[in-house]
Amino acid sequence: MEKFRDLKYSFVEDFKNNNTWEVGGKIKAPTIILVGDRDENVTIKEAQKFSSLVENCKLEIFPGADHYFSKPEDFQKMIQDVVDFVVSHK
Repeated sequence: MEKFRDLKYSFVEDFKNNNTWEVGGKIKAPTIILVGDRDENVTIKEAQKFSSLVENCKLEIFPGADHYFSKPEDFQKMIQDVVDFVVSHK
């Protein structure tokens, strides 16, 4: 649990008490999942699996991006994709 030390307790408890794969099928709101192909925490396979469980989901894979979208160009594109997604679903 050391890696969770900066997270709020409720987030960690929710994470421990919920099965991600079961929760995915319950999401009904339009959803976007953004993942980099160099993500150290979430694999593309995991993102694809989860996105297939969510009824109305768009999956965006960013070539060369890490989990935090550390490169400015990746971060900018990620922000723009989120804005475009939100605007298209208002």
